[in-house]
Amino acid sequence: MERRAPADRHLLVCGRWDPWLSVVSLDDALDPAHWGTDRAVINRLRVTPDVAGPDGAPAPACGLPVGVAVSRELERLFVVNHAGSASAAETARMPHGHAGSVTVLDIKAALDRGNTGTLNAVSRIIATGTYGPVGSVLTPDGAHLLVAAGEGNGTEDGGCAITVIRAADGTVLHNYPLAAEGVPSAHPSPHEDFGRYPDPAGIAVTAAHGGLVFTGNGGTDDVSVLRLSAVLAGDRGGEIARIPVRHGPFGIAVSVDERLLAVANRESARTGIEGNIISLIDIARAASDPAPAVTAEVLVGTDRDDEPTRPMSCAFAPGGELFAASYRTGTVSRIDTTAAREVRRITLVAPDGSPACPRGVCVVGAYVAVSGGAKSRSGSSWLWILDAASLETVGLVGGVGNEAYLVAPL
Repeated sequence: MERRAPADRHLLVCGRWDPWLSVVSLDDALDPAHWGTDRAVINRLRVTPDVAGPDGAPAPACGLPVGVAVSRELERLFVVNHAGSASAAETARMPHGHAGSVTVLDIKAALDRGNTGTLNAVSRIIATGTYGPVGSVLTPDGAHLLVAAGEGNGTEDGGCAITVIRAADGTVLHNYPLAAEGVPSAHPSPHEDFGRYPDPAGIAVTAAHGGLVFTGNGGTDDVSVLRLSAVLAGDRGGEIARIPVRHGPFGIAVSVDERLLAVANRESARTGIEGNIISLIDIARAASDPAPAVTAEVLVGTDRDDEPTRPMSCAFAPGGELFAASYRTGTVSRIDTTAAREVRRITLVAPDGSPACPRGVCVVGAYVAVSGGAKSRSGSSWLWILDAASLETVGLVGGVGNEAYLVAPL
């Protein structure tokens, strides 16, 4: 099947507990006849290899696919598997601390409906050499994929690296170290032992100011600022600053004009306190004078300072507006970044009455796509399509995973 034009008429949803990537037609999702069904899902692509199942027979690894990046030339997709090739039984016992992987898919094959439920679109699976990866981003020139390693070997704590992968052939060049000290916590979060390792989740890049990399560090409640050239070359000393934020960050995003970094304050791994703000960081200050780099904290999902909303991710529109998804309150916010305030909010509704639990958000043309749904059963997650101006829900797609995670436009 030929790829539709324009290229951004599809959405990619990571299924998490369903080891697949859902490919959704935006045009079909906007058709009222498809409301609340899975008819807009044109493919569910396997992204993990077969491993031994409970009875010894081959079964797809669980893998926990959580994020996806699209190559600059629109030829490849890169899916981050938080738990690599771990089995369903292994991830059910412990979803953290597994060796991670990145699955590379051919976009033309990914859009071929004949490949649904198969590995036919997979060109390679890359072992990252790290544990519990989450966020990924392509460098501005598209030559390298950077993947944030969020955990340690067998532990939820202990993540302290960025995997640098050559995008053209999938070669892992190195794992770039972030500053850390001591021994990772052996406890699940929240625990007071956290705080020595950054445990990065979100990752973003900018070509501005000579090229910078940012990671949202859930373990240390801060954002790392690194020189992109040093990260790519493997030169030590590339981490030039840590910018404190109020609660452990998860998703982060750079504005289209590369002036602002937005940081979703999800929760502190040390205290368990859930956040309710988006931190706005001035990128020029982050590169030169990081101490005053946080220029605003925007309350999202609530009007009360003391109500946790647990914002998971955020995404900029080309005009500078920012959209944020808050898991705890099931809300999506539109933020005026100039005024640094939430200007519109909507509470998402799942047709089956289950909590919306939004996690991923992306902007696609005049629309905002939001992925979510509580952990339940295979195919129980939802994708909401919102009008970017009004935040009215104009499309609803089911069957996009189980506790679906991040979403990206294609």
